[in-house]
Amino acid sequence: MLNISQMLLQVELLSLIEKKRTSICLFSVVMNRAGTTQSVPPSYPTSSKKPKDWDKLEVEITKEEKDEKLEGDAALNKYI
Repeated sequence: MLNISQMLLQVELLSLIEKKRTSICLFSVVMNRAGTTQSVPPSYPTSSKKPKDWDKLEVEITKEEKDEKLEGDAALNKYI
């Protein structure tokens, strides 16, 4: 037979479990809404005066890597 303190602990535990389930459900609803309504990537705070287009920078770096002339061991390793 359970004493009063054990019963109170069980009630508290069940209450916490229910709160956790509710939080998880609310979080999934928020995430689903955020995923469907957000078409523009989020902007983050920065100390830079000029905005940086990271997608453009990625394309430029990829192009540079593709057009790069290798020298020495790097050139030799490319053909092996």
